[in-house]
Amino acid sequence: MLFSEIKKVLRLPLLLGILFLLIFRIVTFTFMEQFEDAAEDNYLDYIEQLGGVLTPEKESFIYEEQKKISDILEQQEQMESDYLNDRITSKAYEEYNDRLFYAEGHEDAINHIYTDYEYIKSFEQTGFRPEFINYLHWDVFFVPDSVDLVLIFCLTFFSCYFFSMERTSNMWKVIHAAYCGKTSIIHTKILACILVTGTIAGIFYLADFIYYLIGLELNQFSADIQSIRVFSDFPIPLSIGQGVFFLGLWRAAAAALISAVLFLISYLIHKDRLNFLVCFALLIFPVFIKEQLETIYHVSFYPLLNGVSAMTHSSGNGTDQMISIFSGWLPAIMIFIFAYGLVRFRVLRKKG
Repeated sequence: MLFSEIKKVLRLPLLLGILFLLIFRIVTFTFMEQFEDAAEDNYLDYIEQLGGVLTPEKESFIYEEQKKISDILEQQEQMESDYLNDRITSKAYEEYNDRLFYAEGHEDAINHIYTDYEYIKSFEQTGFRPEFINYLHWDVFFVPDSVDLVLIFCLTFFSCYFFSMERTSNMWKVIHAAYCGKTSIIHTKILACILVTGTIAGIFYLADFIYYLIGLELNQFSADIQSIRVFSDFPIPLSIGQGVFFLGLWRAAAAALISAVLFLISYLIHKDRLNFLVCFALLIFPVFIKEQLETIYHVSFYPLLNGVSAMTHSSGNGTDQMISIFSGWLPAIMIFIFAYGLVRFRVLRKKG
């Protein structure tokens, strides 16, 4: 019964549609801004040299490099004056210009590195040990507030489609002719919906990760996840690799829970177009109210679906911080229970 429900939904046209959306998703990534300017290239060179845990040798290098660049830049006005007044030779001025070119090209990069250094030093009194990593590329992958329209569309479509196809095929009245039929079909369909949407969310996440892994050459998976600044307050001791896996499970589970809520709403609303618009709005509307109603945004569906936004929006310390991170699940669970209660009430009322 369960697999027959899944097979009814995952027909060839819809499978091809999912494949198309997956390809479209990857193609759009190729047009995203990449790190190609000189300052970022120089930053990546520093990271290649300094990558890993902070050592006294690396600390000395950062101070010396920053002082060298600062000294060169401070000499610019004096060197220009000396050259114009024939106090230095053309050769000496050309040699200084070579050093000036290096300093101007590396100034922003070494400032980024020094910021990384201060960030790492701030964890000295904690149990975490962040490392020098390419946070520019990791931040692209762990974008906390990215709007995943493709996933939102897929969750909304499949959550609504389970009952829409019954209405279209005129099976709606037949299924609801008997109480046992209504009850069993709802439970079977909701489980099928959870499996389908959770799997789709997992596949999309895996595709994202593989794309960024190859395209941005992500590495240092063994470093503490707190090495990535967006996770600076994350209280769980995880490596970056474990964090990637944990986030994948989070998104798949969140997609399954949210789609279950949308599925129940689709049962209560019999108009297919209205049904789709209501479910889509529930997911996308919080994105537009974030700046004005941040509290409501953080208890809505989208931060939970995004994962990073929910995981990094925490307050308090210790146990309170853990509760704050997972508190985003509570509103979705409560809405699911409420919606399920409405569905059961409608079923029982029609039975009577």
